[in-house]
Amino acid sequence: MVILFPVLLIMLFGAVQAGLYFHARNLAMSAAQEGARVAAAYDSTTGRGAAAAREFATAAGARNVTVSASATATTTTVMVTVDSPNLLEFLIPAMPIHQSATMPLERIT
Repeated sequence: MVILFPVLLIMLFGAVQAGLYFHARNLAMSAAQEGARVAAAYDSTTGRGAAAAREFATAAGARNVTVSASATATTTTVMVTVDSPNLLEFLIPAMPIHQSATMPLERIT
């Protein structure tokens, strides 16, 4: 029991930590997609897309949100970086998560 309990506890914390990491990853991806959708709209700007992504991520509870947006003649890209929450912050360093989304610009042709 003395040997198995610590192993079981480590596995439990590892599973919860993995769930937190994937939740933060999905949150960053959703924020990037929202920002790209707003930035790609007709008569919109990359600044509006970046603001929408930052607002989405902050409202969802992300920590240390960094957003950048860029555009070409035909596409717009929004990159979002958030920190994954940690159960044991003194043991596990902050893990930044980077996600990006690219969408074609809406334009009249």
